[in-house]
Amino acid sequence: MKIQDIHTEQENVVLLLHPMLATAQMMQMLLAEPMGDGFRYIIPDFSGHGEAADSDYESAAQEARQLSAYLKKQKIGKIRLAFGASMGGVVLMKLLQDPDIQIDRLFFEGASMYTGAGALNFMMKRIMLAKHRKAQAKPEIAVQKMAQLYGEQVKQIMASQMVGISEKSLINVVHDCAYVELPALSPEQQKNTVFAYGEKDGDLKQAKKVCSRRYPQAQFKVWPGRDHCTYVTEDPAQYAEMLKAYLNKEEI
Repeated sequence: MKIQDIHTEQENVVLLLHPMLATAQMMQMLLAEPMGDGFRYIIPDFSGHGEAADSDYESAAQEARQLSAYLKKQKIGKIRLAFGASMGGVVLMKLLQDPDIQIDRLFFEGASMYTGAGALNFMMKRIMLAKHRKAQAKPEIAVQKMAQLYGEQVKQIMASQMVGISEKSLINVVHDCAYVELPALSPEQQKNTVFAYGEKDGDLKQAKKVCSRRYPQAQFKVWPGRDHCTYVTEDPAQYAEMLKAYLNKEEI
């Protein structure tokens, strides 16, 4: 893990955790920059991604431990807003197990809610490895696919990640998203939590079922016409304004 720590002079901390095939640079561009200079941003590159691409992603638990260690070294015990997208949401769920890290507001985008999905793990592993090999064989096709899914602004970053990520990292990320350890959230924590999904997100059905049972007091948002984690890449300025409003305890 490599961590960007931006605007260290600011008191209010915003934690931004990227999805698979994204990077800290991408989170800074899409969210931190439009949110403005009034916050301290902690933005890690998870192992296997961005500036940490030379190390394999082993597990969400390992990433959460490294992040926790950094926060404690920096004497950051309170986070105003933690945002986790997809894989980043799974890491955030692990970070919530640390009682020394207080998070005021939680925002999960496209986070998996599967807790023991062996068949899904097997299927998605085969699908992602096939896509990875195709991307390595024809990188230009990978760029086109990422542009179709996530837009022109991030197509090069995400295509490069798809080409460069190791098979071991891919397999481990897919496993973590099939075997999520859901956190225990108190009623008060739930009131300060959002679970958001695109209308076309394949994780939506499972998430809706799980959240209604485990987190009934959390906000559950469905973005019309959106796919998995595409809202933030298709309209980052609007998404950043939404996060700022939520951070200030406004309804979204």
